[in-house]
Amino acid sequence: MLILKSSLLLLRLPVIFLCLSETISARDIPIHLVFGDDEEETPTTTPNSINSDVTRGIIESRLCDYDLCVAQEESCFDIAARTGCLCPGMTLDFEPPKAPDVKGIRPGESGRVIIHWCAPLSSVSQYRVTVEGKDSQTHVFKSTFRNASLANVHLGQRICVQAMNSAGESSHSEESCSTYTLQKQASTALVTGVVTGGVIFILVLSLTALILWRRKACCKGGSDGSQGLGNPSFIAGTM
Repeated sequence: MLILKSSLLLLRLPVIFLCLSETISARDIPIHLVFGDDEEETPTTTPNSINSDVTRGIIESRLCDYDLCVAQEESCFDIAARTGCLCPGMTLDFEPPKAPDVKGIRPGESGRVIIHWCAPLSSVSQYRVTVEGKDSQTHVFKSTFRNASLANVHLGQRICVQAMNSAGESSHSEESCSTYTLQKQASTALVTGVVTGGVIFILVLSLTALILWRRKACCKGGSDGSQGLGNPSFIAGTM
């Protein structure tokens, strides 16, 4: 019985050695040979390369050709969506807009008044122009407007411009309001010019009259002296 078991063990030894050799040879295989050349061809992305791409993209971007003080058919956001430019500092429509900046009020045609403003750095859907005081009035204009022509505005009335969007409206400020006094200033300048011109005209007229009077006086004095002189060689009674 013992001899039989020893014979079976001897028969299994070659199989055991074969398995051990395959296991050892498998462990000795380098890792890079198992994965092949695909690992070497796979590009590696590092944080530095990502930052470089982002910085390059920001540098290559350009600001939108958008003037806050000039009436434009498109908003800055529409231009950015169409061309890929940037609108820096612009707030979106989920927060109330900032106040516009009123640049001036001047007389217009037919007694009307023209008010000009610049848009804020915000998303704006409409503008509200309010004339305060006597005969107060309110007008609403599109977001593309930068000027408004108003009628029945009197000297001393205060005009304010508010920007509006879906989140609310801007508050009044010193920059968004102005008092209509330009027509009075223009009238004062006109009166001053007329008075100055009248004074200059009177001075010129007076100087001209003085010069003419002196010339006339000199001519009259010369003619009287010539009549008073006699002929010294003439003696009465001699021929």
